[in-house]
Amino acid sequence: MRGRRERHTEESLARLRDRLHAEADRHRPDTARIWARVEAAMNEQTAAPDPIPAWEPRPWRRRGDLRAAAAALATAAVMGVTSLAVVVLNGDAGPGPVVPPPPRTGAPLPSSTATVSPSPSEDGEADSDTVGGVRPPARNEPGPGEGGQGGAPVSVTAAQDGALPYWGRNTLTLTVHRPLTALNVTIRVARSRRTFPAGSWNSMPGSHVRSDTDLTDDAIVHRLTLLPGRTLPSGRYLVAVQYQPGGPHDPARDTFAVTAHAAGGSASPTIRGHF
Repeated sequence: MRGRRERHTEESLARLRDRLHAEADRHRPDTARIWARVEAAMNEQTAAPDPIPAWEPRPWRRRGDLRAAAAALATAAVMGVTSLAVVVLNGDAGPGPVVPPPPRTGAPLPSSTATVSPSPSEDGEADSDTVGGVRPPARNEPGPGEGGQGGAPVSVTAAQDGALPYWGRNTLTLTVHRPLTALNVTIRVARSRRTFPAGSWNSMPGSHVRSDTDLTDDAIVHRLTLLPGRTLPSGRYLVAVQYQPGGPHDPARDTFAVTAHAAGGSASPTIRGHF
């Protein structure tokens, strides 16, 4: 009798392990929601910072805030795994209520934006614009919402968020006027010895693009490429790179380059600029 109970227990545990593995394989963390909660917490700290005693050094307080945020994320992850195990044990696979992310109650981070477009020079080479203002389109460039013959297939707007010493983000908004058969985006974040990447994301179809981030001695280099055989439809897309400055950071040293090829047309000049 005891042997039968042990066998039954082992079989039940094996089935439980299989179901847990299957649920774990299906689980995909909502990274956008996690970063939204972290950003909201940072905004609240910026809007109403806690008083710091005179005897407590300010840098150590900031590190304590980061440790607290990391502990909160770790606790959320553990609770998620525990809830998944309880669902499997109870045999309830139905979806639970969706909890919306907390509202942004803090002051918004300051940002600087500018729109850039390529303009061909007299010798046929691309004349790259720099970020710092909005320039009206030249004769051979598309105006707002335009594309078509003689116009660039994509226009770019650059924005920089990161007045905080422990977090920053560079965002490109790509307005695609005509379907693209080739696209290459490169964002370089100038770095010091203590500057490190903190994630990246884009709003393009995941099956259409490939992205990677490299860390060099002087920059964080993020690349996004449209896969061969894919076509990116007309529309507006975001490409963002987040980083930890590790100290004072000059966003004017962060640069980008965008090269696009429209369906049925030739490759457009590379659009270059800085944040």
